[in-house]
This record gives sequence, structure tokens and C-alpha cells, in this order.
Amino acid sequence: MTRIIVVMAIIAQVSCFPAHCESNKLLLAHKEPAVTGNLPVGNLVVVKKRIPEGSAVRLEDVEIEQADAVKIPINAFRDLSDVVGKKARYYLEKGSIISSVDVWPGSNSKISFPISLSPRLFSKLQAMAKRQKISESAMAEKLLEQELNRISPE
Repeated sequence: MTRIIVVMAIIAQVSCFPAHCESNKLLLAHKEPAVTGNLPVGNLVVVKKRIPEGSAVRLEDVEIEQADAVKIPINAFRDLSDVVGKKARYYLEKGSIISSVDVWPGSNSKISFPISLSPRLFSKLQAMAKRQKISESAMAEKLLEQELNRISPE
């Protein structure tokens, strides 16, 4: 009888189920250590309202959101101007991040050129962009367009 109890105890130790075994409980309860401090934040383009397959992405269909830079997919668009005008490859659902695989390339070509701003102007540009939830480059383009239209209306 004692042998049977000992054998049963050995079998119970060997066949410990994950949810019942103390050592496995520790493994199951393990979580990644919390990261403290400020993580870098980046912009990403997100679908504001569903975009049908083959439709051109309109400005009112998308918005900029901010997320931890380490969680943003490498091929995610970070600026509205990179997405607006491109055609959706398939239905893009509300809340989804738009990446280069979600839209057809081309169809919204722009000319880019570098500009230099003083730190004071750049901080103003950043503040304006943040209030309107758009990227700094989209804000600069918007301001430039407004000024050009003011100076030389079409």
C-alpha cells in the first residue's frame, strides 16, 4: 500500500499540469518588465472611416495618431500627404494603421525640397501641427499654401 502511494506521488510530480504546477505558475505569471521613463513617440496614419477597395484615400478618411515609436510598423505611413490620393488595395477598416501594402503606389506624387527653420519657428510649427493632429511637414505645406494663395490668388 505504501508503495502505491509513493508511486502515485511520483507520478503526480512528473505529470504536473501547467495551471496546477507551482513552477509553471511562475512561468505563466511572468510578464515582460515594465519600461520606465519616456518612450519616443511617433506619428502614424490611421483610418478614420472605412475606405472601400479601389477608392482614393481622402483627407477626411484618415487621421494622425501617436504611438510608441517601437510599436509602429516599419512600413506604416507617418504623414497624411503620403496616403491621400492613393487607392486602397482592399477595404480598409476604421482604426487600422495604413501601411505601404494597403494602398497602390503612385497617384499622389509631390515634389519635396529641404528648408531650414529657426528653432523658434520650428517649435511654433510643431505646436500648430500637434493641435491639428497632423505632421510637421503637412502643417508646413498647409501654411505655405495659405500664404501663397494670399499673396497670389488664382
